[in-house]
Amino acid sequence: MSEVEAKIEKLTTALEKSVLVNPIESLKILGDKIETLSSNLANQAQILDQVKFDLNEYQKIFTTGFNDHQVKVDKDLKALDEKFTKSFDKHQDNVNKDLKALDEKFTKSFDKHQDKVNKDLKKHQENVNTRLEKLEKKFTDQVDKISKDFKSLEKNINTVMSGLDEKLKYQVRSNKMDSIARMYNGNITEPNSKIKFPQANGNSIPFQQYTIKEFVNLNLEEIQAIIRFYDLESQNDKEEDLINLSTYLGFNNLVAWLIGI
Repeated sequence: MSEVEAKIEKLTTALEKSVLVNPIESLKILGDKIETLSSNLANQAQILDQVKFDLNEYQKIFTTGFNDHQVKVDKDLKALDEKFTKSFDKHQDNVNKDLKALDEKFTKSFDKHQDKVNKDLKKHQENVNTRLEKLEKKFTDQVDKISKDFKSLEKNINTVMSGLDEKLKYQVRSNKMDSIARMYNGNITEPNSKIKFPQANGNSIPFQQYTIKEFVNLNLEEIQAIIRFYDLESQNDKEEDLINLSTYLGFNNLVAWLIGI
């Protein structure tokens, strides 16, 4: 409910109450109030029209101002965009130049470092090759020395073994001959002692031709000659000579044993 309607309702209520008391006076009062109210209404309508006019004017002013402001804003934004674009392009150019300079500097630095690395690697490789060559030569020299030492040692061993073998053979033969001599002529221990063999008459005849050391080195033909020299019961057959000598000495296969020494 508006304020006017409230006032009308209020006047109506008051009129109803006053009519009952003093109708004429009440109607007069009511007429005055209605006139006053109508005047107020007219004033309010005038005020309302003024407000509408003012609002319309304000609307025009605001629209004009807003449009002007929008145009200015658009110009400012355009100018700012152009300025930003120019500044950005300039900054981008500077960035590109800086990046290019930095890339060139890095490339030069990297190439320089790479050259140094390559030189160091080459030098290191040369040092390694030199050390390897020295080690290889040292190893070869060591192998040659070991080979020479081994050959010398092998020669010494062969010499020693040969000497031991000869000494062993002599000792074995000497022991065998000494045993034979002791069987048939008592005790003979010296290598230069003469060997004595008994003849058929039982007498011992000195074996003037050979000592024990010499006898152990006789071959088959020399032994057969000795057999014939003592005029043993022998024939030209080698096997019979051996058998006769063994039989004469009372020792089976004696000569075969001596030859095998």
